[in-house]
Amino acid sequence: MTATNKVTAVPTTHVKDMESMLAARELSGFKMAEGVLDPRGWNVVAEDGVIVGKVARILVQPEMNAIRYLELTLNRTATAARSLVPVGLFTELPAKKELTLHMPAAAVLATGPRLESEIVTADVEARFVKAFGNGATLPDGPDRYKHPMFDVKALRGKPAS
Repeated sequence: MTATNKVTAVPTTHVKDMESMLAARELSGFKMAEGVLDPRGWNVVAEDGVIVGKVARILVQPEMNAIRYLELTLNRTATAARSLVPVGLFTELPAKKELTLHMPAAAVLATGPRLESEIVTADVEARFVKAFGNGATLPDGPDRYKHPMFDVKALRGKPAS
């Protein structure tokens, strides 16, 4: 892994001044949308059939109470590694209790950035969006999450286009 794809931790003293995602378990009253199953603990299988890891956390944009990312604990890495993938890049397979990730395993396991903190700020988020969104950047303002890679409907069997 090169230094350019390493996501570093943010000192907690600065978190109050930044936008951040929160784990669903940290939000009182958070419930999955109707028709969306809770995928925590499910295997994640890349489009090439390789199991890349398991879903560890669901990350939510608190202001909108909307799922934006799934945090994965990755397989086949030399050390314990985690990654953050936009929710619209998955399709759920409830009968198998697994998710299909619509990208090759190498994009996540070999070249994808690593999450090194429980804190997900706008800067950390931008690195993952760029890596998994084909170089996409997020605009500021209300259109920020209109990109298909954030469409939670994908979890219901309709992959983002």
